[in-house]
Amino acid sequence: MKRLVRLRTALQSKQGTPVPLPVAASLVHFQVHLQVGAPRVNGELDRELDDAATALAQVADVYYESPDHLVVRIPGEELRNGGFRYGAKEFVTPGGAVYCGLSLRRVDFMKALEALQEARHALSRAGRMRSRFNT
Repeated sequence: MKRLVRLRTALQSKQGTPVPLPVAASLVHFQVHLQVGAPRVNGELDRELDDAATALAQVADVYYESPDHLVVRIPGEELRNGGFRYGAKEFVTPGGAVYCGLSLRRVDFMKALEALQEARHALSRAGRMRSRFNT
């Protein structure tokens, strides 16, 4: 019983562990798009990772490291109106502020990845059904 409690406590303590956003975006890109090892034109992968980070930001909070080395959540309004760059290593707000040291909480990342995979499967099924009716 004590071992189960220790295991549960250890798992819960790691749920808040930050996942660097470029790593999370890379995992989303390759999990959802299933494109491993495809040749890339200069900058193409960075744009794809920026897109994956944008998708993650739609379903999970994104954090940055402040100059005081505090982890701070990027406000939702800024996430909706700004953009990622350099392979999700930076986020730029419409006002020109640049956030670096981007991350997600591990538990949020896992839920977001699951939601994005489910959305991809739903869209894929809908596309297959539509093509059946159009032929």
